[in-house]
Amino acid sequence: MQRINFRRLFAVVLAMVMLFTITVFSLDRYEVAHYDDIGIVFVEDLLDDPVFSDYLMCQLHAQFGEQFLINHDIANEVADRIYDTFPVSRSGEIIYPNSFGGLYFDSDGNLVLLTVGDYQFDRSQAYGLCAEITNTDNVRVRAVEFSYSELLHVFHAITAFAEENWADESCVIMYNFASVGIDTIGNRVDVALLDTSLPQLDLFRAEIVDHPALTFTHVKERASFDNECVQDSYRTSEELIQPFSTAANPGSTIRRGSTTGPGRSIGYRAWLGSTAGFVTAAHATSFNEPFFFGSRKIGYVSVRHNATDSAFVRLEPGMSVSDRNPSFSHIVSPVAQTNPRVGHVVTRISNGGRDSNPNHPIVSTGIILRAEQFIYLRGHGYAHVLQADYVSISGDSGGVVVTPASGIQIIAGIQSASTSNTSYFSHVSRINTALGVSLH
Repeated sequence: MQRINFRRLFAVVLAMVMLFTITVFSLDRYEVAHYDDIGIVFVEDLLDDPVFSDYLMCQLHAQFGEQFLINHDIANEVADRIYDTFPVSRSGEIIYPNSFGGLYFDSDGNLVLLTVGDYQFDRSQAYGLCAEITNTDNVRVRAVEFSYSELLHVFHAITAFAEENWADESCVIMYNFASVGIDTIGNRVDVALLDTSLPQLDLFRAEIVDHPALTFTHVKERASFDNECVQDSYRTSEELIQPFSTAANPGSTIRRGSTTGPGRSIGYRAWLGSTAGFVTAAHATSFNEPFFFGSRKIGYVSVRHNATDSAFVRLEPGMSVSDRNPSFSHIVSPVAQTNPRVGHVVTRISNGGRDSNPNHPIVSTGIILRAEQFIYLRGHGYAHVLQADYVSISGDSGGVVVTPASGIQIIAGIQSASTSNTSYFSHVSRINTALGVSLH
């Protein structure tokens, strides 16, 4: 009978135990992201670990592909060069040439320049402008009917009416109105209405503006704020006050009024003069209202601006907010984001939504659908918001929205409202101007 080699057997068993332990530890510590059926990244746990310092860029590569992101960076630089050629008025508004119909990024990440008038001349001019940066394979030129300035004229006529009449409960048009935005790709101004019957369309055209660039879309609902989350039965008060990071960062959960109060998310670090603080969403807040991070009071609302749905929270002594989320690439000041473009990749980072749904993604990535949008909700009009197709729910309000640029993440704005399939965020430059804050 063959003798059992206990020393060898012990070594094999020990190796198997170690392998099992390492596997379990790895699965517990390094969550593998997965996608649902609409391509949204779900991540159950994000840890402050060097492996994840470029976590978001890895997710972007997985979702969009390396070539798309390369094209996206090139297109962004080319678009900046094009915008740099446009004159600016004394009030700071861009004066678009009559030949310019807009621009956007296509599904491959390439730049598409829309032109009105002499197509051949505009195409050669565009290619000449881009030659220093890239070859013409990264630029497309498309002829369209309306200039961007003409679309803006129609858009502003509608938003001016909405801003003047949003508080008038007897106004039939506002009762039916949901939003208006510039459809850059379609070269149209699209109006979303709850009722698109012919009498309602005729009334709209007669009272506001009648233009061949107008299109109308029927919607079942208006956008709604991503309201704060309240404590659910499955979350204990101890669990509620545990932040997802030991330090306050862009996207961290904060609570209004008390340590177990309604939750929302931090946007980004900012300064009001020499006063340090951070930006979050303004809705459902009041002046001097306190916010809590974990078990400590982090600050209080010192400035609010309703039209951009933004608020500046002044930090309490001893409290601070980082300019980056430790699980993602660095977040820096928006150097090239004064003109967000349709097709831009954007990512919402916020932890607050997990109060209402533990499987809700902290990170959700999509693209900008509309760069000029006016939405009407709760009897108020909100101008110059951006529409994107990432996912957001209650509690995500105030969370930072970023966009990739040359391997880093640049602040694009903060999350504000949503419908069942799109989200709306306010742009960082408009927020900073409205609140009087800066990123430095």
